[in-house]
Amino acid sequence: MSTSLKLFYSGIVAVVFLAIVELTLRALPLSFYQENPFFPLNRDINFTDVYSKDHDLFWTLKKSITTNSELFSDIQYRTNSQGFRGAEFPEKNAKTRILALGNSCTFGWGVVEDSIYTVDLQRMLPETEILGCGTPGYSSYQGKLMLTKIAPELKPDILLIMFGWNDHWPAGQGIADKEQKFPPQAALDIQNALSSLAIYKALRQFSLQLASSKNSTAPLEQLSGKRRVSTVDFKDNLREMISYARDNGILPVLLSPPIASMKNYFSGKSVSAFHDLHHAYQKAIFEVANQESVVAIDLQGPFDERSDLFSDAANDLAHFNAAGHLVVAKTLAPVLDSLLTAKFPEPFTNVK
Repeated sequence: MSTSLKLFYSGIVAVVFLAIVELTLRALPLSFYQENPFFPLNRDINFTDVYSKDHDLFWTLKKSITTNSELFSDIQYRTNSQGFRGAEFPEKNAKTRILALGNSCTFGWGVVEDSIYTVDLQRMLPETEILGCGTPGYSSYQGKLMLTKIAPELKPDILLIMFGWNDHWPAGQGIADKEQKFPPQAALDIQNALSSLAIYKALRQFSLQLASSKNSTAPLEQLSGKRRVSTVDFKDNLREMISYARDNGILPVLLSPPIASMKNYFSGKSVSAFHDLHHAYQKAIFEVANQESVVAIDLQGPFDERSDLFSDAANDLAHFNAAGHLVVAKTLAPVLDSLLTAKFPEPFTNVK
């Protein structure tokens, strides 16, 4: 038998073997979930049906999908052809276009699509186009990079910027976002293509277990150590987004992400080091707004007036419910309406 024929038959055997292993792994009740030591919010690793790896952004939502994964969440999410939650964005027309850039709070984590604050805003401001461009797990570092990728195509007139939560999570392995080193995109594209295979998921799980055994993942509640984005870098990222927006004729508006208050959700207690950490990033937002003379909208105040905007504050201080999204929309709508009426003036406004 010739060498080429031997190689041919060996290839067939290898393919058949891998197919058997793949089918076996799929048939078994296995979970390939494994914490990623490099990101406490391991978006790019654990949910390969939902996220794609990206050299610059670390991960992005897959385009044009609907996910019913109970491991990912207990509700259904869909993305459009540009990889953002919800329906397709309309073609740019004469209407003023507002782009909401942010993390899972802007994405609408835990609430049905019709209850996201961007959708509520669309109903309140029917003469505008509201584009929700939130990605779960994103920090301001990822946000500033995402902005430069999507703004040329989406061409917004006003930019809503809300980050902070993922910025102050602990940096996995002590590696801040700006220090992360990802493989070339070509290598990541191969991983993305293989990501639906059970064999790939099993190998990834094994490799992450090895990495985790050497260095444990920092718990989210850890207050000491390096942050994914320090307050200094957080301010710089906000300034870069503001500068990019202005250079491209876009009006930037900063939003302060609310946290479930100690008074309303924790039996009237007033002391919390974690709340102090979050408030430091909220404060940074208004400091930048003041320095850069941009509109900044405080959402903490309206949230502190009610005790029904977080459904499970004991376990989740960040993601407000549908009622919270409506409060956000009602807080933003009059400010945005005044900006629209005045044709985008840019005096600093600390809206509380």
